[in-house]
Amino acid sequence: MAAWKAAAQGVGTLADNLTKAGHELLKARQGMDTSLQFYDTTFDMLMAQDELHATWSGYVQNLMSRCDALKGQLTAAGGALCVSDKITEAEFDKLDDGYKDTPAACGQD
Repeated sequence: MAAWKAAAQGVGTLADNLTKAGHELLKARQGMDTSLQFYDTTFDMLMAQDELHATWSGYVQNLMSRCDALKGQLTAAGGALCVSDKITEAEFDKLDDGYKDTPAACGQD
């Protein structure tokens, strides 16, 4: 049971770290001084960062939802060790029902 709890805690730590990274990215983006446009590429860089942030933010939100679902399943699995392996496996298989891999952001029109 301790292994299941440790795994659930690890998934929770991943979600916490993603949140922290997202906040740091947002702070860095907000701290950029757009008045110092010494190069023509500055505007392009800012636009690219806006696009990156939107894409990354959406991906992280989806990943955090998956982390929450997995954390719940791991916690439940640890508490239900007396339940058969087939029932536990079926519960984990349900995690894939609402999610598909994120499509590539590059190369799309």
